Amino acid sequence: MTLASTYLVLPPHWQAPDGLYTVFPPDDLQYRGVRVYCDMTTDGGGWTLVAHAPRAALPGPLGVASASLPGQISGSNPADRSRAWNLNSLWVVQASREAALAWTPWAAPRNGTDAVLPSPPMLRGGANVSSNASANASGSTVPAGGLATYGAAIAWGLPAPRETTLALSPPPLPQPCSSASGEYAPVDVRCLALVVANGTANNSSNGTAAAFSAAPLPAACAFPARMYTGTTSLGVCAGRAYGVILSPTPAELCDGPLGLAPRTGGIGSAPPPRTVAGAMLSVDAFGDCAGVLPVGGAGGPGRGFVPGYMALWMR
Repeated sequence: MTLASTYLVLPPHWQAPDGLYTVFPPDDLQYRGVRVYCDMTTDGGGWTLVAHAPRAALPGPLGVASASLPGQISGSNPADRSRAWNLNSLWVVQASREAALAWTPWAAPRNGTDAVLPSPPMLRGGANVSSNASANASGSTVPAGGLATYGAAIAWGLPAPRETTLALSPPPLPQPCSSASGEYAPVDVRCLALVVANGTANNSSNGTAAAFSAAPLPAACAFPARMYTGTTSLGVCAGRAYGVILSPTPAELCDGPLGLAPRTGGIGSAPPPRTVAGAMLSVDAFGDCAGVLPVGGAGGPGRGFVPGYMALWMR
């Protein structure tokens, strides 16, 4: 199937299932194709998984394939989510209209790489978030299917798909969101309705995705309708992550950390960031540029956290 995007699989194949498909970069006739995982169910389907990372930390930028890329280097399956990896995804992004970040609404352990994550969250009715998941060696539940296997997700339109470069370096100079430089763009953000294994609609836009009896985290998806991202880079956090962010007012700095890292105070300590909300997939494991900050802010009822797993999808 010589397609450049998962979305093109849909018509006329409206019943195409979630799973593995082969897509082809449009400008490389000698390329043998890339095996990708496609979500053909969520929000009408057509989503291509381009990056997945435990603790929201990618091995590097999206313009370069990670060394551990499943299906390309190791020969393993793109549905394997036991480690961090990403496609060289520029051509996928330029053929897409929307981006989505999905995450598990329970936090990664703060200390120790081998620590066991909390038990998988359960919906109010006792149904698992999804049966399409696997357990890693530490006993943690690893999403193994579409967006619904993560538990919560937001989507936004790409500001300029054809002009997107994914280049995070050099980062834009500090500037307010209202700056005329054009380096940041406003995007409309929406929470995706995810369908769990038993067919129940899990509409996180009204807070029901937060109703997990095993997770102490409150709102899994409570985000403003308008946020900001890098116009051509899709970058945030001074070039250390991909995602979306919102400052208190358009006149304030448009970018910054999430403010999830502990701060001890005292002489010389950095002031707390004024980020209102954000969702970030880090490229260098910098803690304050990885995670989810719903509306409510650090210390509030919607305090942020670093999810056990986060993934970036394009459509």
